[in-house]
Amino acid sequence: MKPLTIAWFGEAEKGVYHTPTIIKTLDQLNYFFGEPPKDSKGLFLAVQTLLYNYSLIFLRVKEEGYSITDYYQGLKAIALIEDIGAIGIPGMGDKAVIEVILPQFTFNKQIVIVNEQDLYDYLTFNKATIS
Repeated sequence: MKPLTIAWFGEAEKGVYHTPTIIKTLDQLNYFFGEPPKDSKGLFLAVQTLLYNYSLIFLRVKEEGYSITDYYQGLKAIALIEDIGAIGIPGMGDKAVIEVILPQFTFNKQIVIVNEQDLYDYLTFNKATIS
């Protein structure tokens, strides 16, 4: 059985923006993307993915949670990749981006991974627009 593939979006010191890059080793991750910027989570989570022997696709964004165009272009680029079981978007609590991701990826039974701050941002944004 092929291991689960996780696609992570994140900031990085170098590399091509919003382009899916298949990474098999920590050395490859470092070679293509370098060091993570301060307070970013994407590369750290990509390292954890490799350490747990999962397949990894990494997509570089200019700024985690803010480079909306990078997220949209990256999502378009991975939409046709069938073996992605989960997509990680640390730092992204933007309602518009999440509402594009959820129907597209949950339809194919893929998991969307966010952190607690992202969930809070999403929930409070929705509450503010409902009131």
